[in-house]
Amino acid sequence: MSDVEVMEENRRQILWLLVIGIVSWQGFDLAADSLKLTGGLHALWIAAKTASLTGAITWAVAMIRMSFFRRRMKRRPAVAAALEDEVVQDARLRALVLAFQVTLATLGMLLAVDLLHPLPLQFGVRLTVMIGVSVALVSFLRARKAEENG
Repeated sequence: MSDVEVMEENRRQILWLLVIGIVSWQGFDLAADSLKLTGGLHALWIAAKTASLTGAITWAVAMIRMSFFRRRMKRRPAVAAALEDEVVQDARLRALVLAFQVTLATLGMLLAVDLLHPLPLQFGVRLTVMIGVSVALVSFLRARKAEENG
């Protein structure tokens, strides 16, 4: 495998770790908060908090790996240029646009639900951020995979 392919695979792994990390971190933490509010089983609350902590650690490790990845890209300008071509930039822009649209739709749904049943502000903000970030990352990864498959 060439340097570009190795770096592309590293980027793909890091982005999937970020998706897994944020969804498990925030998702299980929101579930734990919901269990606490509804008086759910304490054992389930502990399991959700443990899974959330594991997700937070996964997110932190992926962010550290991303900073090392960016540092390696700065040391290899030719590889960086190949990894940041116009196709990648287009995929990144499309992912951002889709994430923005999904974020707005999520906010609209949360506002509609809030009319019937008041939601804590923190719940809505964290859910919206989790969905927006995960949609952006997954959309970018899918666009890259579609481009590679032709």
